[in-house]
Amino acid sequence: MRLNACFVSCFPPSRGRLSEYAYYLLNELSEFEEIAKVHVLSDKGGVSNSGIAKNGKIVVRRAWSFDDPFSLMVLLLKILKLRPDIVHFNVHMAVFGKSRLANFVGLSLPFFCRLLRLKSIVTLHNVVDQIDIDRCGFKSSTLNRMGAFLAIKFLSLASLITVTVKSYVDLMKKRYNCKYVEWVPHGTWKVPNNLENNNCNKEKRILFIGYVGPYKNLDLLFEACKILNGNGQKIRLLVAGSSHPNFPGVLEEYKQRFNDQPIDFLGFIPDEELSPLFKEVSTVVLPYATCTGTSGIAHLASSYGVPIVATNLPEFRELRKEGCGMLLCGHNPKDLAMKIETMLENEELANKLRKKSYDFASKRTWDKIAKHFLKLYFHLYTARADVQD
Repeated sequence: MRLNACFVSCFPPSRGRLSEYAYYLLNELSEFEEIAKVHVLSDKGGVSNSGIAKNGKIVVRRAWSFDDPFSLMVLLLKILKLRPDIVHFNVHMAVFGKSRLANFVGLSLPFFCRLLRLKSIVTLHNVVDQIDIDRCGFKSSTLNRMGAFLAIKFLSLASLITVTVKSYVDLMKKRYNCKYVEWVPHGTWKVPNNLENNNCNKEKRILFIGYVGPYKNLDLLFEACKILNGNGQKIRLLVAGSSHPNFPGVLEEYKQRFNDQPIDFLGFIPDEELSPLFKEVSTVVLPYATCTGTSGIAHLASSYGVPIVATNLPEFRELRKEGCGMLLCGHNPKDLAMKIETMLENEELANKLRKKSYDFASKRTWDKIAKHFLKLYFHLYTARADVQD
């Protein structure tokens, strides 16, 4: 038996909004003989033509636009036309743009799939209850929270919800009365086991990598670096990435404000250049004010055996508990500077955390995550049609 799947998600060449997650998961999923074809209904992202990725099993159709509720309703017609065995939605609470209406419509689609008796999986990367909405650029009004609550209730009517944060399982069950919810970890990359740091410079390098937005709290990191350099440390901060799609221009503002500091703004780093970058830094720093789900960057850094300093947030505490090599700090420059200094000066601790990170990453590589989803696909496909009726 071979399945035809439909995957609703952002997809490269678009960046951010879970497009990288979709790319790595589907490339591994398409390697299984049990998968006949995956039709990706993706954002238009400046590309209007369809395309086929990797081994020909992944067919990308540019099907909807950001902040366009009408195009998202049309998406349902495209799913009906394909009539796949499984529909898989890869979403977070603002994946369809900044428009509240567009996100509400997009997040309601699994409910309509259920009405049409289509088997569906939703991979939900964050839950509004766990996010500091104001720090993410959205107003925490009663109307917004009611809309978010209803959107998640619609999502919970899918055949199955998967979450990337283990604690979200209980949250979905208790607050949203979601019966069919399962934890599937974020994937990691297969990287050769080389845990040595190649940075032999007297100047110590630390790295921030990822999309830049208000909740990433780069100001905290910049202030911590000022403290370290003021104490005689020679710290050079590397900032790799670009502005978050929902916050265009944020990175340029940082460049102008901190152009007199020892900071290298590297821009977007392609995959083939990640290995030499990670080898020359001593630690990755995640100074977030709030998390919008589990951290893909923490999983990426762990794949390369790089230790992490992160703010003390529930999602980071969970990753550390699961084995990620991570030091946690308070949300103030002094404590962050102290933890970075500890990581830089205590070689024994840094090496211990490098090994922990690499061991953590080896247990949840993308091929293992894809195999987990394959089992879920077949479980749903072979279940009774009225399993949730």
